[in-house]
Amino acid sequence: MNKLVLPFVFFALISCKKAPEPNNTNQNAVQAQDTLVSSKPAQETAEPANESSANTQYVSLPFNYEEYKKTCIQEGSPDCSKKYPVLGQSESDKIIKIIGITEGSPESIFQIQSASGSPINIYVLNFEGDSNSQELVTVNNDKIISRQSIGYAMPEEETYETFIMNPDMTVDIYEISFTDSSNKKKKEKYKIATNGKISKI
Repeated sequence: MNKLVLPFVFFALISCKKAPEPNNTNQNAVQAQDTLVSSKPAQETAEPANESSANTQYVSLPFNYEEYKKTCIQEGSPDCSKKYPVLGQSESDKIIKIIGITEGSPESIFQIQSASGSPINIYVLNFEGDSNSQELVTVNNDKIISRQSIGYAMPEEETYETFIMNPDMTVDIYEISFTDSSNKKKKEKYKIATNGKISKI
């Protein structure tokens, strides 16, 4: 009789034993995997940022072209890109297309923020080559409003033209001697109106 009872009691004890708890390490791994999987759709459904508007950086006024040359060309300062940011390739290509340049594309294009807060876009195009030149261009709704030469340098000549663009949207053009930079005289002055028109004043 005792021989029959003992196996029955032993079997009952084994069946009543508590099941082992799941491994915490495995549970954490599963939770982490669930988090990764659940966060993926959020990234895919997020709307892409407007690259051109989000990344647009303006050159602060006054924009003294001689200071630009000193900082970025003569000294090669690491502050160059902060003080004188240029448009990215896609934006530059867009402006070049609007202006209709087919040969001799500008080396760099600077964007200036309008003091009046008008929707007019203001650009300074910097051309480099056998001769260097700068052009001021205003654009609205992908159309040119005005275009004006504001700088020119040809090494064979005695003088060159350079500019300072002021916070009041006026541009002073100076003539400077190649041999003596202190020999500087104001040559012309222009004003950018709120409608984007560039006029001599």
